[in-house]
Amino acid sequence: MPSLFDAPEAASPLAERVRPRRWEDLEGLRSVIGPGTPIGRQLAADTLASILLWGPPGSGKTTFAKLVQSHTGRPFVGLSAVMATLKDVREIMERARARWRGDGIPTILFMDEIHRFNKAQQDAFLPFLEEGSVVLIGTTTENPSFHLTPALLSRCRVVTLAPLSEEHVLAVLQRVQGEDAILAEKGRAVPENVLQELARMAAGDARFALNALEALALQYPADSSMEPAEARAW
Repeated sequence: MPSLFDAPEAASPLAERVRPRRWEDLEGLRSVIGPGTPIGRQLAADTLASILLWGPPGSGKTTFAKLVQSHTGRPFVGLSAVMATLKDVREIMERARARWRGDGIPTILFMDEIHRFNKAQQDAFLPFLEEGSVVLIGTTTENPSFHLTPALLSRCRVVTLAPLSEEHVLAVLQRVQGEDAILAEKGRAVPENVLQELARMAAGDARFALNALEALALQYPADSSMEPAEARAW
C-alpha cells in the first residue's frame, strides 16, 4: 500500500505544506530532541531506537516522524493504523527482515495511531522489534498504559508530548505566514493581533491554528477589516 507520506505537497492543506524541515524549527520539543537529550543524541547519530509518542493532536508527533524520514539513512515506511491492515504491516516487516539479513540495516516503521490496533495486531510487531530488523515509531493520542500491550511498551521508549504553548503556536503562525507560497500569492496578510488570537484559540494544537490561518488568509472577505473579534466569529 502507498506510504502515509506519499501525498503531493502542493495539493495539501497549509499544515502539511509547512511542516518543519529542520529539527530546530520543531516548536515545543527541545526538551525531547535537543542536543544532549537521549533522543537528540540518537537522532544525530542516526541510531534512533523504537519509541512511542503520546500526545494530543497538533503536538508534533507526525512532524517528528517526517523529520526522521528526511534525515535518516535507513529505509523508512509510514503507515496509519486507521488504513493499514495487519497483512500490510506484516508484508512490510517481512521485507524489512529480508533486507536486514542482507545488509544489517533496520527499517524505520512509522505507525500513526497505533492504539487502534488490537492486542493481537500489536503483538505482530514483537519478533521484528526483538531481533532489531524494525525500528518502530508509534504515535497515539491515548494513554499507552491502557491502550498498548505491556510487551510492546517494554520494547519502546514512551515519550510524552505536551500541548504546545501559546507562544510556540504563535511562533509557528508567524514563521509560516512568510514562507508559504500559496498564501503569499493568493492570500491576504493576517494581522499580528489576529495571529495572537488564533494561537490562544488553538489551545496547543498547531494544526488547528494553521487551518484557521489558511481559511482567514484565503477566504476572509477582502473588503472587511480583520480584527480578533471578527476573525473569531467568522
